[in-house]
This record gives sequence, structure tokens and C-alpha cells, in this order.
Amino acid sequence: MTASTLIVYGALAWLAVGLLVALPFAVIRLKSFDAVAGRAPWRVRLLFVPGLAALWPLTLQWWLARSKPGQSSHADSEERTGDGA
Repeated sequence: MTASTLIVYGALAWLAVGLLVALPFAVIRLKSFDAVAGRAPWRVRLLFVPGLAALWPLTLQWWLARSKPGQSSHADSEERTGDGA
């Protein structure tokens, strides 16, 4: 197997995992990420999928951190304390 074949297979694997994370996130969890985006029609949510798929490790990390009880993100703590810009 050549290096170029490995690169293509790696990119396809990255895309496949990204789509497996991005599609459910866009359908299920987008509302908790941004209230306005959560009320958007499905065609608008579909626009988020390429970026979510490309950045799937960050999307998955955020999703898992938010699903743990008692855990809060940096944005949540800013909202509670009023320190946000």
C-alpha cells in the first residue's frame, strides 16, 4: 500500500467518523449549543454539518463534557457569573 493510498483512507475514515458525530449533533444537541441555531430549520442545520464533521474531535469533546452531570463548560460559568464580554 502506498503513502497516497494511506492518506486517502485516512481522510475517508476522518470523514466517516465526522459524519457519525456531526449529523446527530446537528439534529439533537445543536439546541443546547446555541438557542437560535437550535430553532433553525433543518436546511440551515445542514449548513453546520461540514464544519462539525471536520472538527469532530472538538465537537465530540464538547458533547461528552456537556452530557456529564455536574460538569459545566467555560461558557456556562461566564453566563452564571456575568463575566462574558
